[in-house]
Amino acid sequence: RAIARGDPGGTARLIGIGDAQSAQPARTRSSLKFEPRRARTIAERVSYIHEQAIRGVKDPTVYELARKTLSRKCGGTWCVAERDSKAEIEAMYAEVRQRVRYTLDPTLFDAFATPEKTLQLKAGDCDDATSLLAALCMSIGYRVQSRVVHLKGQPTYGHIFLRVQMPNDEWVPLDASVNARAGWEIPERHYASPARDFEVKG
Repeated sequence: RAIARGDPGGTARLIGIGDAQSAQPARTRSSLKFEPRRARTIAERVSYIHEQAIRGVKDPTVYELARKTLSRKCGGTWCVAERDSKAEIEAMYAEVRQRVRYTLDPTLFDAFATPEKTLQLKAGDCDDATSLLAALCMSIGYRVQSRVVHLKGQPTYGHIFLRVQMPNDEWVPLDASVNARAGWEIPERHYASPARDFEVKG
């Protein structure tokens, strides 16, 4: 919903959320920095979401979380079996669902957080969940793309979620903004226009 708020034919006001760099005393310093950006097309908005994902792949917090998620033990064996691709991405999906509460953007602008900041805030909407989940999956070697959909009753493309490529070339949808199993996606009968896919490239 937040990917295209406002005039679908005009310019969107995007706000990037990252860490503040401030000389203020720690007790008064905000932990957030807002960086305005303008975007005219859906592709430009998706590109900005992908920028956040790529930043996340290089973030030690994301790198560590992905590996801690996969290295948990269930008795004497790994909870997620080695080389079980489906189980690995399902574990990443479950981790995001557990850590991030779906929360709408402000009414005045679209907010796009870095994966690290989304983890810190424990809240975000579909674009934040997508960039975090993309970063986690990419950090353990998976090729990913985002799918943007235009739902019936909406003025334009307004929802985004992740798709992850399996070794057999199957693309598995992961929509961490909804309370559903990994692999579920909104049925095409609810689309007003064909879905658009954008690969995340570093």
